[in-house]
Amino acid sequence: MDLDIRKNSGLEEKILALHNSKFGKMVRILWEGVPVVSTMYNSIIGGIEKRNLLVLIENLIDKKIVEYINNNELDDEKWSELLQHAILKTLRCSKVGQIKQIANILSGKCSSKIETFNDAEDLINIVSELSENEANVLGQIYDIFKKKTKAKEEIKSRRHPGEITVTVFDMYVTWAEIESELPAFKERLDFFIGRLEGKGLIKEKLSVTHADIGNADDGNKKYIVTFTGNMLFRSINNENSFRE
Repeated sequence: MDLDIRKNSGLEEKILALHNSKFGKMVRILWEGVPVVSTMYNSIIGGIEKRNLLVLIENLIDKKIVEYINNNELDDEKWSELLQHAILKTLRCSKVGQIKQIANILSGKCSSKIETFNDAEDLINIVSELSENEANVLGQIYDIFKKKTKAKEEIKSRRHPGEITVTVFDMYVTWAEIESELPAFKERLDFFIGRLEGKGLIKEKLSVTHADIGNADDGNKKYIVTFTGNMLFRSINNENSFRE
């Protein structure tokens, strides 16, 4: 199938340059197997779908995902399936931030931050289905965890060689911490946290550790990141584009 992109933008010129690469050959198979994408790619359909696909491809280029696929021996069938899934979900996204996170997940698969193709597919599903409010709450939880992780690393870095210290630093986020950062969500916070729990990204911390002694019954719920949530946080790295 030949490309027919008229009035090429700079990005579309880049897409044309990819046409004969390994990545381009893999993607052409996708276009041919997905009529709506094939149609759009021939400039018949515009609007949101075209914008979304161009945003995704721009991020695939910028994050070196195209380069990785072109220059490495890979399981082409698995990668084709994952790219097809990413494209189909991208076409249905309502926010640019969701598309950027889909690209981050693909980048996480390239760097082995995400181990399996099934895990990457699950994360793409989760990101593409997040509402803006859910993304706001999740992004804030992630920011709090980043600050706590940085504080923990700073404590370790100040330790003198050979020095033995005992540092109690349990990694969780409290309800009060989330609420203080998102006061506008106060009346609905339980709903959005419940939604994030339902998506398997966080869960309530029920067990009591040494760090909880003295405040275990303070009524302040505590949340930890699940395995799936941790994979997502690792894949998005230091980017905060959830809330775009």
